[in-house]
Amino acid sequence: MGSIQVVGNDIIDLHPNLTDLSSRSQRFLHKIGSPRECSRWQNSIVTAPNLIWHLWALKEAAFKACSQIDPHIPFQPKKFEVDSLLSRVSYGKWVLKAKLQTGDRFVHAVVTNGPWLSVHWATLQRHYDHINESATVRQLAISLGQKVLNCQRISITISYRAKIPIFRVDCERLFPLSLSHHGSFVAAALSTKSLLEAEKSNATCDHQ
Repeated sequence: MGSIQVVGNDIIDLHPNLTDLSSRSQRFLHKIGSPRECSRWQNSIVTAPNLIWHLWALKEAAFKACSQIDPHIPFQPKKFEVDSLLSRVSYGKWVLKAKLQTGDRFVHAVVTNGPWLSVHWATLQRHYDHINESATVRQLAISLGQKVLNCQRISITISYRAKIPIFRVDCERLFPLSLSHHGSFVAAALSTKSLLEAEKSNATCDHQ
């Protein structure tokens, strides 16, 4: 993955109306899991129904991280393989470190190829009001960036390259960013390791 530290995240609202698979969990596992994953977890997902969503969130997060290197990667869940400890996700020759944050109502996955000291994230349960989830998650990312990068709101923009978000400070310093929302939850993950200088020309400034 070169010298760029990528970051990916995915949050899932575990409200039963959104995630109840009932008797279909094993079928869903075979749809998203590699043969090795299916063999490893086909019994566990029956007694631990949220496990399937842990796997899904890790795969989604890994896809977002890999897309920061190659925006043309297709999302093929079976090819993003989660290890037995839920601590790594492999995609071909790429291996990403992973962490899971769980709550009573949500699971949040974060992955990166670099040191965890450079990765920061935040989650928020939103209220259903006039502000939509996309605006809410961008506001969360901006607040997170202000805190960890010690910068002013006026200097921050969120840019997009092939629909992939990038956190910009003064339109000069670029940082990998991942955004996610599902149900009543939103989450943002940010790497404080700046992107390569050469990447600047590929991002279009989009003030939020």
